[in-house]
Amino acid sequence: RSATVSVLYWSGTKMRKRIAFITDVEGNFEYLMRAIRLSPALCSKGDKINFADGAAGTTEFVFGGDSCDKGDDVRVLKTLIDFKKKYNKRVHLIIGNRDSCKLRIRKELKMLDKSDIFWTKPILQWSEFVDKLQRKATPRDKLAYTLQYTMGAAGALDLRDRFQGDAVESYKREITPPNGLLWQYLKRGRIATRIDSVLFVHGAVRAENVRKTPQLLSPLNPPHRVIQYTLSRTVDSWLKKLNGFKNYNLLQYEANFTKGQNLVGYGYSNTMNKGTVLTTSFIEGGMPIAVAEEVVDFCDRNGVKIIVAGHHPHGDSPTVRRSPCGRLIIITADTSFSDPKSPDNRGQAVNSVTLLPDVADAEISGVLSDGTPYSFMLSHHPVVGCLVSYSGHTWWCKTALSNGAYLITRPVCQSGHTLHQERVLLSDIVVVD
Repeated sequence: RSATVSVLYWSGTKMRKRIAFITDVEGNFEYLMRAIRLSPALCSKGDKINFADGAAGTTEFVFGGDSCDKGDDVRVLKTLIDFKKKYNKRVHLIIGNRDSCKLRIRKELKMLDKSDIFWTKPILQWSEFVDKLQRKATPRDKLAYTLQYTMGAAGALDLRDRFQGDAVESYKREITPPNGLLWQYLKRGRIATRIDSVLFVHGAVRAENVRKTPQLLSPLNPPHRVIQYTLSRTVDSWLKKLNGFKNYNLLQYEANFTKGQNLVGYGYSNTMNKGTVLTTSFIEGGMPIAVAEEVVDFCDRNGVKIIVAGHHPHGDSPTVRRSPCGRLIIITADTSFSDPKSPDNRGQAVNSVTLLPDVADAEISGVLSDGTPYSFMLSHHPVVGCLVSYSGHTWWCKTALSNGAYLITRPVCQSGHTLHQERVLLSDIVVVD
């Protein structure tokens, strides 16, 4: 199985902590444990995660979101929450769209006559789904429809049955305050967090969402009216407002589970016109995008040197994007679609990203899905993270291999989940950006 671990070190004036980063586990408990075992900053015993430097250490951990949907969700959630409870300020949970969307489930299970979908148009409407049943719909039918056609979680219902028993009752229980595990994750989690010079989000920071927070509308207003924003001058004030928006909606939900749905809407980029950091992406058309100058300037003014994210799978090794003049580095670490031929879409690919004491330098190492090992320093390979021209096509220089070779990629399809890959020498390629 693939695993993505980022361990950040910094010894300059800004960053002095070590931060382990894992993201997009999506319920795969074995993947989570493998990623933890790979990290020099973490260790595990049974289902318990610990820091390698112990209780007196300074290491921190960030989970980048998407805890649910493709495995033993409840076990993953319990493991993460137990770690958070034990170390509190040293453990940070980022909310992903697969986490926030579950706030809809209890409401949907109360409405067997319709579906309250406002952010997307499913390929199959609830009424059409019911017609195909040729019988009266049950809460289990509604849950199956909701997961598969509105949450991108086909198969999640059967997996929950397998690991937890009655899936309907389990989903309701885990999103119910105060003891539901997913509820606890959302309460303890954040939309975004900053640790010194590193900013963590689930999706991306782009011109469409930077500095923007949805206005805190009355819970009587439908979620699709969240189209106006307040603007923040600093990163810290922005994060305070974003996380305040999350807390406000959870308070509404806690009082009445049919409310608080603006947080669900924030997890869908088409609802928010890309004005969300949860589900926008640093990947478009299967290739990393250029970082908007507005984003680079905002981060630079506020001392942010690195943005770390997940959400959008892109090949079987981490993707790096450098801004011009090296003012900002983007690292996206979701490799959950490393090997679509394997049962879990991950295969044997594994990687570790380590930011070393030199400012804006990183060691990236691991194994590709075909078993090829790699290990390199970013500062030694400035072509990694750049668009290059090769054989009449534009490629992304993704990874430095042994013997002077490089792995370059371009998309098989617009999503960028699967990639064409070539191994070339530096003399074979020309940097085009």
